[in-house]
Amino acid sequence: MRRFLLLLFFAAALLSRAGAQSSDTIGFKGFRAHKMPRYVNIVKASPVSYLWGQIPFTGELRLSYERMLTHNQSVTAGFSYNYLNPFFAVAFALGGKIPFPISMQGARVQAGYRFYPIKKLEAPEGFFFGPHVSYSFVKVKDRAIQYTEYFISYFNVNLLAGYQFQIDDHFFVEGYTGIGYRMNRGEFVNYARRTTDVQRIGGPVKVSLGINFAYAF
Repeated sequence: MRRFLLLLFFAAALLSRAGAQSSDTIGFKGFRAHKMPRYVNIVKASPVSYLWGQIPFTGELRLSYERMLTHNQSVTAGFSYNYLNPFFAVAFALGGKIPFPISMQGARVQAGYRFYPIKKLEAPEGFFFGPHVSYSFVKVKDRAIQYTEYFISYFNVNLLAGYQFQIDDHFFVEGYTGIGYRMNRGEFVNYARRTTDVQRIGGPVKVSLGINFAYAF
């Protein structure tokens, strides 16, 4: 939870910086206006994450935002609500298991910085790369086992690269990939015994792959 709050603060600070830079005044000595593209705000959603999120067996209702700082640099931020994967929910419902025997709830926050090096294209169109950080967690509850909970947290720092295509006047689609470091862990809490078992999930290498649809204005 501490990482979640720190990352949320970091994302808010980036967006605050974005707003301050884009509102620079050009009439004062010593200041020069930033060269800005036609679109400075980009709102994005993933067509895949709501079916399969970053944490296995979850869905992720994700909304992302990109803010252009100059003609070739931007900051990004995103927030997600994590829930039980829809495929499992349907399987439980078809099996007559209502309410579902397992509940999963959590959230994700992420932030990043992007560079658009292709001078012939006006960002946010074109190739981009930059650092990205993300923290996601979910609380798993098995209704058949009382006084126990399982907490899963995913923290990763990545270098992402991708391409954003303009498909209409205000509409874009982007694909990206990347590699980085991850720290994934699970905590099994038994409230009756007052014990907590912590375990590392997976290795330290994080590979990213994703797609977003976007509206720019």
